[in-house]
Amino acid sequence: MPASFAFESLPPFLREYYQAGKFEGLDLHALRLEAERLKFLEGFDELLAPSQARIDSYEHQIRTARMVLRRMRGRALLADEVGLGKTIEAGLVLKEYVMRGMVSKVLILVVPSLVSQWRDEMAEKFDLAFVTTEEIHRFEPSALFWTTHPQVIASLSLARREPHQSSILNQEYDLVIVDEAHHLRNRETIAWKFVSQIRKKYLLLLSATPIQNDLEELYNLVTILHPGQLGTPSQFRRQFVERGSLRKPKNTETLRSLLREVMIRNTRASAKVPLPRRIARTISIELSDEERRLYHLLSEWIRGVHRQKGISRMILSLLQRQAGSSFRAVSLTLQKIAPEVDSTCRNLLFEIKKAVACLEESSKLLALERALSHTREKCLIFTEFLETQSHLDQFLREKGYEPILFHGSLTPSEKVEALRRFQNEGRILISTPSGGEGTNLEFCRTVINYDLPWNPMKIEQRIGRVHRIGQTGETLIYNFAAKETVEDYLLKILDEKLNLFELVVGEAETILGELTEEKDFEEILMDIWLEAASTEELELKIGHLGNRIVEEKEKYLQIRKCDDVLFGADYETV
Repeated sequence: MPASFAFESLPPFLREYYQAGKFEGLDLHALRLEAERLKFLEGFDELLAPSQARIDSYEHQIRTARMVLRRMRGRALLADEVGLGKTIEAGLVLKEYVMRGMVSKVLILVVPSLVSQWRDEMAEKFDLAFVTTEEIHRFEPSALFWTTHPQVIASLSLARREPHQSSILNQEYDLVIVDEAHHLRNRETIAWKFVSQIRKKYLLLLSATPIQNDLEELYNLVTILHPGQLGTPSQFRRQFVERGSLRKPKNTETLRSLLREVMIRNTRASAKVPLPRRIARTISIELSDEERRLYHLLSEWIRGVHRQKGISRMILSLLQRQAGSSFRAVSLTLQKIAPEVDSTCRNLLFEIKKAVACLEESSKLLALERALSHTREKCLIFTEFLETQSHLDQFLREKGYEPILFHGSLTPSEKVEALRRFQNEGRILISTPSGGEGTNLEFCRTVINYDLPWNPMKIEQRIGRVHRIGQTGETLIYNFAAKETVEDYLLKILDEKLNLFELVVGEAETILGELTEEKDFEEILMDIWLEAASTEELELKIGHLGNRIVEEKEKYLQIRKCDDVLFGADYETV
């Protein structure tokens, strides 16, 4: 205590508190001071969320969040080009409202394939704990799920159906966020009517393509946010749509002026965040005679069991995907399902299992060793399966490498330590999908897809861990695929028809959105593989799928042309 401090001069109650030790520590005192400061902070000139979020935010994202909060009063269409971080912008707005005590009950509606990804990003980047509709089966009746949890991430396709729709419409939400909001482009659909009827104070719609077929789709999205902003449908068509061309706008400046009140669109050019080039190379692997025989034997067994409906389709799909990864992974699954199959199937199953055990070093592993020997770069190796990861780890250690493993079973601190080691001293990281979700590795620029997910969006998510804002060097992507396998056919259509590896991360999802609206790409591919009676029929059906992808890509390019007319380089919102 300083000598100039006169203890006796303190009021009696303070002397009593001090003598009794009733005072708070420095950490609690600092927290109390910060709370008092925030209480007197008015408006949104100074945002609180960026300093509390675990993100590398960019200026355009901060500007966007501030504009939504200040000028648009929490109701906005975020229409940035793909890859610029609309999820981050929405997360910043949400976090800001939560920190200021303005929002507590939140509903986020997304496509089914992105439910877990949104949950992970909200938790890891914004420290916001959401439950998802993946847990709804634990509640009976299901209405309890919606009333019990204040912060929910839901599949839009599930939420719009009864009994869930009624449960949601009976509540009041502080904030609703709809990702991939172009699914609301038609006001005659159940989805559009459902979202319109939800009682909500704030609303964020996210879509890189607010126009897909005609300008009225943009009208429908804006009407959910601010009914009447663009007039009635007939007034909108009369004032802003060229006669005979539903995609061509007129009175563009007037329309832009109205849109600027509710919509923000950042482009890569305006955001000044160019991405370096990415280069993809296919490593086409020639299987040994025994590996080829085993792959085809397993595939025919899967087709036969499917026709007999002896094992669930999910297990059969898993086995076929594992066959493209490693026979070690196949062997483990076969062992688990053996008690469930009849004696005929079981005999064939044990034949396959025995053949797997007799295989020598796999052709894929040798190809991986050759690829690693030709580079000194840090390499991020992806595999779908833990058993394959373990096999790769064992093989590479025998060859003198020291790979680092990254998977979903690691604790948060173990994940942080694994990434620290990879960045500072490691050269090879082997990751599973659950380990890599939400993890950004811009310091690495080489991705090896040792096996391939059958969903193009998942392949994009892998690449996006490295090829993203912040990457400064060319990104190299090596895709491993054995000839005459599902992955071989998959790579051909993704590379030749979709040009997946030349797209910006996020574009594939936009292009394939309608194609996969009712059925996942993985299911479409599995249907073709299971139902083809010959190689000729298989190639014919794969060709048809490729043609559909080309059609969807052409539609996307037309949409971009329409976007350029209305939202060109001079469309300024922030």
